[in-house]
Amino acid sequence: MSEKRIRLKRIALKAPNEFKCNTLDVEAYYSLGGMNYFTGRPEPRGYWVSIQPVNVDGYCTSFTAFTGIKYFVKEAARFSQKIMNEVAADPGIERYTSEFMEQHGLEMEV
Repeated sequence: MSEKRIRLKRIALKAPNEFKCNTLDVEAYYSLGGMNYFTGRPEPRGYWVSIQPVNVDGYCTSFTAFTGIKYFVKEAARFSQKIMNEVAADPGIERYTSEFMEQHGLEMEV
């Protein structure tokens, strides 16, 4: 079965922090692209990486809108599970994650 969204990491964070969250979710996903009505610009179709601060409490996960970031990784006309797995294994995602954490002063919980 194909997965159009894969959670790559769930990083526990030290509190307090800028986002008042306890976890950072890193996901790879495929998007059909098109017009982004929040920015007013079209987005390409393809594979993206999302980094989102979230609060995880038991079975409940919550987040604050507009706190995360996403990076375009690879353009694609259609979804392929093979390419999704390659994107998920990309070592550059670790760099994006560490840059985001550094910019916002987030630290991993030990």
